[in-house]
Amino acid sequence: MAGSKKGKMPDDRSDLRRRADEVLKQYGELDKIPPADLNRIVHELQMHKIELEMQNDELRRVQQDLEISHEKYFDLYNLAPVGYFSLNEKGIILEANLTAATLLGEEMSNLVRQPLSRFIYREDQDLYYLCHKKLVETNAKQACEIRMVRRDGTTFWVRIDIILARGFDNTMGTRMVLIDISERKQAECRQALSAEILGILNDPPDIDNAIDHTITAIKRDMGFDAVGIRLHRGDDFPYVAQDGFSKEFLLAENTLAVRNQNGGVCMDKDGNISLECTCGLVISGRTDPSNPVFTPRGSFWTNKASILLELPIDQDPRLNPRNRCIHEGFQSVALIPLRAGNQIGGILQLNDRQPNRFTPEIISYFEDLSIIIGIALARKLAEDEMAGAKRRSDSLNLELEVANEDLEAFSYSVSHDLRAPLRHMTGFAKLLKKRMEDQQDEKSRQYALLIADASAKMERLIDDLLSYSLLGREEMPKKEVSLSQLLKESIDEVSQDMKGRDIIWKIGELPIVYCEPTMLKLVLVNLIANAVKFTSNRTRAEIEIACNKGESEVECFVKDNGVGFDMEHVDRLYGVFQRLHTQTEFEGTGIGLANVRRIIALHGGRTRAEGSVGKGATFYFSLPNHRERL
Repeated sequence: MAGSKKGKMPDDRSDLRRRADEVLKQYGELDKIPPADLNRIVHELQMHKIELEMQNDELRRVQQDLEISHEKYFDLYNLAPVGYFSLNEKGIILEANLTAATLLGEEMSNLVRQPLSRFIYREDQDLYYLCHKKLVETNAKQACEIRMVRRDGTTFWVRIDIILARGFDNTMGTRMVLIDISERKQAECRQALSAEILGILNDPPDIDNAIDHTITAIKRDMGFDAVGIRLHRGDDFPYVAQDGFSKEFLLAENTLAVRNQNGGVCMDKDGNISLECTCGLVISGRTDPSNPVFTPRGSFWTNKASILLELPIDQDPRLNPRNRCIHEGFQSVALIPLRAGNQIGGILQLNDRQPNRFTPEIISYFEDLSIIIGIALARKLAEDEMAGAKRRSDSLNLELEVANEDLEAFSYSVSHDLRAPLRHMTGFAKLLKKRMEDQQDEKSRQYALLIADASAKMERLIDDLLSYSLLGREEMPKKEVSLSQLLKESIDEVSQDMKGRDIIWKIGELPIVYCEPTMLKLVLVNLIANAVKFTSNRTRAEIEIACNKGESEVECFVKDNGVGFDMEHVDRLYGVFQRLHTQTEFEGTGIGLANVRRIIALHGGRTRAEGSVGKGATFYFSLPNHRERL
């Protein structure tokens, strides 16, 4: 209805004017117009006035709707979670929404009429150019991932989607959507960095190379101004690798240990090394998780290191704070403990001169990474120590080979060079003794006997030395042997020394053992001979032989009621030429027990002894239960 009237309104107005002119011409003057015609004209004018007011109301309503719609568009455009740009054909920004301005740290008005390339990271501008070139060539939507630069100089990653579009002036331009993908890129970067560091730490090179490469990778990917690793070396925690710290900084900060006037290391009340400054606090594990600069996992971090200068002395938990990082201009500082189990073996230090370089997520990431680094470095250090031990072992083995060769030469010398004059001496002593049998010079005959006895003892000593030196030089073929049978043979072998003696034997149940029978028989002969010898001053000797079988070994013993020994000297018993009694008290060469220990060691067993002066002695030897299968 209103629409139809609005459509006729121009014609009605002209018709009304025409008829009014005709009335005026007909009557000449306005006051001569008949009241009926005048009333009709006034009525029509009032109707037109009402229609005009209605049309104005409609126009106002439409305008209000347009304003509301514009506000809605403004909100959707400016408050969208992504950035929008409109650009002309030369890449000049014509329009940008609030999100785009916020991402770039600029006012919206400052973006208009600026080239977009100004905000693209220099190294990524070629990538954007290729993307735009392909858009023009294909007229199809294009996308790429590039870095952009904020007003404060920091960079962030975005994904851009661009399309061709015509403007109000019908010129061709582009419209662009920006999505901040920094978090995803950072996660990808951290994942790649972790994988790279794991690869570095698992590679064969030594620990120093591994640490250097780790430092390089962290600094390259994270872009920090300085990165360093401190590790426990001796009584301190110096930098073993770093990149970005000045020589002056390192000279001042390389040591953390507190030292006294004599240069000695000072210890805390718990017996640990006293360490200075914030690094020392983290390494010592004395961090307070209720303090916002510390984490529950013992790290320290701040995006404004200068706040440490404001700490009152009585509230500063650090020992001898130096604040060198602050004086060097570092604002963002993080100290991450390197752990292997519960032990802190060092720290990973991250420094940057820009504030706000860290977030809780970044610190948590490096705490996770530091566990990997700490364990890997501990393993690397153990591997290096093992390699060093192997080198030392190889060197010792070489020295041992040389010593064995010398021993062989010595054995040959003893066996041949010493035996020849000894045989001469023994032979001439016997001739002298025979020649003097008919003579009355008793003293001369006694001298001849002493010479013969000394020669015999010397020969036994040489035999024992040779036997000891040759032990273990050849492979010992082991087999299952009845210890009872071996014991019987051993007792028979020393039976000559038992003539005229009253000896009570107590022999327990003896097992089958896995051994080289000749060598083990030598052990038994030595121990039984000693028991017989050192009970010779007893009217009735008691000798007990038995075994105790355990899970991993069988332990045998020979016990007697002889003269015994002082346990203070027990370590001397198994040494070569180590005797606790004089030759006049009990004869012997001092090599028997040394042979026992060496033979048992070659079988993988142990030896020990117990005794008491005047109350007898017990000698133990063990053999492993586990045996090689024949």
